Order: sequence, then structure tokens, then C-alpha cells
Amino acid sequence: MPTVPTRTEDYINWAEQRAQTWQAAPAAIGLSASQASAMVSAVLLARAKFMDRAKAATLAQIATNEQEQAVRDSRRLTSDLIRTIRGFAANSDNPDAIYNLAELPLPSSGSPMAPPGKPNNVTVGITPTTGAITLKWKVTNPPGASGTSYIVRRRVGNTGEFTFVGVTGTKAFTDSTLLAGPDSVSYTIQGQRSDVAGPVSDILTINFGRMGPGVTNAGGNNVTVSGGELEKVKEQVA
Repeated sequence: MPTVPTRTEDYINWAEQRAQTWQAAPAAIGLSASQASAMVSAVLLARAKFMDRAKAATLAQIATNEQEQAVRDSRRLTSDLIRTIRGFAANSDNPDAIYNLAELPLPSSGSPMAPPGKPNNVTVGITPTTGAITLKWKVTNPPGASGTSYIVRRRVGNTGEFTFVGVTGTKAFTDSTLLAGPDSVSYTIQGQRSDVAGPVSDILTINFGRMGPGVTNAGGNNVTVSGGELEKVKEQVA
């Protein structure tokens, strides 16, 4: 076993103990007072620098963890925004212009995989206190398919065109932009993967009667749905 430990922390612990002993009676072990004092100063500096390095390592690890979390959050948001841009482009008259404006690569010219399936079995959930409408659906996509987005279009009232209201990467979408007032609102859902669009779902229509979104109606008696199923209306949980 070596006289002086090789591991840094073990050495500093060892040297601190000896430095105190040597300084107490330097002449008795053949050292001068200045030599013993120099030993104490050197060990104190070594301990201080060791602690500085330990603190710096801890701060570096914290900074690394924070950086990695920030990058993960940024990537997640970027993916969501790209999905939204692609859905918006798919509903525009000039998709290429939107991709170029967003500085994104144009979708590939072809896809060997079949289009996304047709959304079906749509259910509707309404939060009476806010008027938010949540749509959930089922769909059977081709085996191995990934990266499917779902474009949601809306028509307020019984006439007019369906317009783009949002896009989601899951089989659920919450519309919180519908203002109180209309007697009815209709939705369609369409799968989109790259530049391949699937069939549009059947039209789902929500009839509010005299009570529109934003008006509390815990029983949901004045709300009916055609083309889908109405979930039990629940008050919003704080």
C-alpha cells in the first residue's frame, strides 16, 4: 500500500490530518516551522479547489439536465407545429407555397402505403362552463403506418363550407374557439400522412337547441348529436 493515497479525495483527507500534526511540532520530525506552514497552506488550497471542482461539476450536471429538457420540449413543440403547418398546407390552394414559406421540405411525390383510414365512431364531449367541444374517434390505418395527422374542419350552422379549424396527431381534438350563439355546428375529420389524404369522415352535427356553447346545462338535455354519440355532459373540474 502506498504511503500517500493516490485517489484525490483520499489524499486530501490524509494530508489534512498530517498537516495539523506536523505543524504542531515540526522540529520533532525534522521540519522547519515554515515547511510545516507551507504544508498547511498547500493542503488548504487543495481542499478549496477540490470543493470548487465538485460544485462546478454539480452545476454542470444541472445545466446539462436543463439543456436536455429544454431541447426535448423544443423538439416536441416543433413537431406539433410542423404537423399543424402540414395540415394547413393540405387545406390550401397552393401547398407548395406554404411549405416554401415555412422553409420545410415538400412532401414526397409518392407513398407505397395506403392512405389513412376513415375516422368513425365519433363521440362528442362538451364542457358547459367553457363551451369547449372535444371530439374523439376511432380509425383503422394501414399496418405499419406512422405519422398520421387528423385534419378537423368545421361548419357553423346548416349551410356554408367546412373550414379548417385545427389538426392533431392523436385521435382526439378539442375545439375551444366556437363562440356561443349558433343553433348547430358540424365537423368532419380526415386523416393525412405526408401528402396522402384519407377519406373524410361522415358529417357529425351537434344541435344545441336554445342553449349554445358556454351556457351551463349539466343535464345536456338540449344537446343532440347526429352522426356520432354524445358523452355525458360534465361540469368542468377546477
